[in-house]
Amino acid sequence: MADGYFPTLISKDKDPNLVTNPVFVELSDGTSAVTVTGGNLGVLVNNAAGASAVNIQDGGNSITIDGAVTVTSGTITVSNPGLTDAELRATPVPVSGTVAATQSGTWDIGTVTTITNPVAVTDNGGSLTVDAVNLDIRDLTFATDKVDASGSTLGANSGVDIGDVTINNAAGASAVNIQDGGNSITVDGAVTVSATDLDIRNLTLAQDAVQISANSSVNSAANPIFVQSAVAAITGAVCDYSTATVAGNSTSNHDYTVTTSMLLSEVSFSCSGGGKVELQVGPVATLVSKWVGFIPKQGGTVTIEFPVPILVPVTSTGTVRLIRTNRESQSQDVYSTIVGIDA
Repeated sequence: MADGYFPTLISKDKDPNLVTNPVFVELSDGTSAVTVTGGNLGVLVNNAAGASAVNIQDGGNSITIDGAVTVTSGTITVSNPGLTDAELRATPVPVSGTVAATQSGTWDIGTVTTITNPVAVTDNGGSLTVDAVNLDIRDLTFATDKVDASGSTLGANSGVDIGDVTINNAAGASAVNIQDGGNSITVDGAVTVSATDLDIRNLTLAQDAVQISANSSVNSAANPIFVQSAVAAITGAVCDYSTATVAGNSTSNHDYTVTTSMLLSEVSFSCSGGGKVELQVGPVATLVSKWVGFIPKQGGTVTIEFPVPILVPVTSTGTVRLIRTNRESQSQDVYSTIVGIDA
């Protein structure tokens, strides 16, 4: 009790109540005393299953925890705490809800082993960098994924390095087409074709230069093309003989139809009286005269050899024709032979 002789403050002695002069009290939960360890007040909250949540309110201030927080079950729900970089880089704990993170720097979220719900990463128009050798993702499909606005083709990206590409096209499948839009495709290196044939357009002197030589150097007198001569039987030899009885002052044709390509080297004509022979060659519809021979009234033979054989192509029914004319008033027999190579 306070009076004129005793201090009015309550303390353990007569001195004023201070931090160093406290009043000793004992806290109890009605059953046992609250434990004080090392000068700190240790509070154990036992909240039965199904009971209301235990709320800690700081009156709009901050709660500081000097040490580790252990969660034995469940999760810690964090709602827009405005955490600092240092707090975000702390050892991660299971967190549900939305974390308002506008700070820059490096966020260490540890190793995530199990994700039960979809994870959305929003960069607000920035970029997301993955510092790893390989990024293992599922197979992309046109039905689920879009590589451009159309969802069916790769958009135009100049200088994009897509690495090694292996196209496994099963036998009988559709062809793999590379379309360059009318431009050119440049291959920086060698192209290996494992197929039997490489189907390309026909090469022309106007557009292509094909180097032919003994080796990879330009063809020259010092780097010639090796040519081997061989002896073989001549095929396609022609010795076409014809005879006919021709009425007086009439004609008869001796025709040879070319089968491949004719090199005409010689023709001959004979009769017992006066006669005339004319040689024509070319397409059967547009024959051209090449030689004329005459035999006097006493008869005889006329033969002509061509130092340079006459070429008669097979085009448009190539033909060699001898027009044999009987210059006598009565009929007589005429004879002719066509000689050459049709090969």
